[in-house]
Amino acid sequence: MKTLVAVFCVLVAMQAAEASESFQEISLENGVTLTVKKIRNNRSLPQAFYDQTVASVPTLYSAHAFVAKRRNGRLGNVLYSIACYKEDVKLDLVTASGTAVSDGKAWFFESRVPESSFGDDLLILMEAVANLPVSQALGTEAPPPRDAE
Repeated sequence: MKTLVAVFCVLVAMQAAEASESFQEISLENGVTLTVKKIRNNRSLPQAFYDQTVASVPTLYSAHAFVAKRRNGRLGNVLYSIACYKEDVKLDLVTASGTAVSDGKAWFFESRVPESSFGDDLLILMEAVANLPVSQALGTEAPPPRDAE
């Protein structure tokens, strides 16, 4: 059974890689950079990406620590999954990696942020994820600006 799941995850990853355009870097508030890549949508997203990430991170990084995880999230019309982890508990850097799906389109996204500002940076990141369908359709570099606080 584990072999079947592993083969399925590899096929999902290969299919996603085949259908993609190049990575796009989007500069957000607070110095956060979001790396985005359009991928082929399939009915296993975003959950399959999450499952694969949660299973592979401990294998890749023995001293890892998960900071936050969400397998089935929704932001408006966007379904997403995200796994936020430190490759080593001694490091200050947190990797936030996930997939988002909306209106038959799908994206891989990733960002690396300092643990000290992770809460604020995660909110900024998720606002950008919620706006991916709009910003990608318009070809803009960043999500629509928010009102000044």
